[in-house]
Amino acid sequence: MTRAVWAALLLGLAAAAPSPAQERADGHQLLPEDQWRLPATAAGKRYYVEGRWHECWRDTLSLFRAEGSRDLLKVQPGSALQLALATNELTDGTKLVPERSRVRVFGTAERHGGKVVLAVTRVDRLEDDDVRLQRALEALGDRADADALAGLAREARALGEQFGDPTLRALALEVSRREVSARLEALGADDHAGALALADRMAAAGDRDGAIELCARVEGGGAPAAREAARERLARLRAVQAGGRWVAFEAYKRAEGFVLRPPLEDHKTPQGLSARVAEGAAPRWVRRELAELEEARRAELELRLGGIVEVRSNPAEMLAQAQARRLARGQSLAEARLAAGAPVVVHHLRSLDSEQRDALWTGWTFADGRRAYFLNGELIAARAQGDPWPSSR
Repeated sequence: MTRAVWAALLLGLAAAAPSPAQERADGHQLLPEDQWRLPATAAGKRYYVEGRWHECWRDTLSLFRAEGSRDLLKVQPGSALQLALATNELTDGTKLVPERSRVRVFGTAERHGGKVVLAVTRVDRLEDDDVRLQRALEALGDRADADALAGLAREARALGEQFGDPTLRALALEVSRREVSARLEALGADDHAGALALADRMAAAGDRDGAIELCARVEGGGAPAAREAARERLARLRAVQAGGRWVAFEAYKRAEGFVLRPPLEDHKTPQGLSARVAEGAAPRWVRRELAELEEARRAELELRLGGIVEVRSNPAEMLAQAQARRLARGQSLAEARLAAGAPVVVHHLRSLDSEQRDALWTGWTFADGRRAYFLNGELIAARAQGDPWPSSR
């Protein structure tokens, strides 16, 4: 590994493993989180702590996902520092973003209410984790060492999990992919065992699509034993063959026009219509047209909880709208056909209406992309050509 690569790696890992020289700043000693319960003998000593900013409430500071910080960090109420921090700012006007901005908090240990706390004297904003790690990645360059990339990915992944940070999780995935690419270049063309080992690492790191792609490469051109091992991994990864390539099962279903929905049961409460997950039931893959029909049904039931709702109030107006090629609430099936033509996709749903009576809910998709939804033959909702389809949730 070159000196430049090592230097870049150390830059990226500096915050996670401070050197002895870095453990002191402006005469203050670094206080790790596992030492935040200060003994009485600590009074008078100067310390600093690091973490992500959360808030300042009255005389208490807190760091994000660091519960002990509330008991440790105290600031003088009414001071310039407290007034600034209460509005998520530093005294020089620097903005602090709750849950994201990384800060260094300086203070002196003092006895307070029977315990020793850190009386905060200063707060500095540090470089945010994603910015720091992205800079470290750029410093590694295009031909980065695989071990350096692995270390950077581990740190990004650990911080992403610690703070629930999707940006860092995505960065960890990107760096892991670059690491695997670097290791693949070093593999021989026939090193199928090495390729499958890399696929296992990718899967463990959360890069399921990358693991599937690598296993598919071996399955398509390896020796018989390697191909069988690749197929076993593909099965564990829930991959399927579609269009001549291996893809994740979920990606295949979405490409086929399905969305994943939880198993819901509607029921009425004094507060309105609610839903509960049927005990022991698994999520459902539903055609997007049927998912949208379910949404239209639910919206109509919510609407009718407020009282009697009239759908077809002006038949002449409904016909006029249909003749103008416009779909409108209250139209009949025949009028909707006049407005948009014959449907190319039809879905029916037998389910209860707002009066707990058996009802027929119908969804039509037209050739021009418009959709219409009916209750017992009367149009209750329509979607324009460009309206997005439901997504998995």
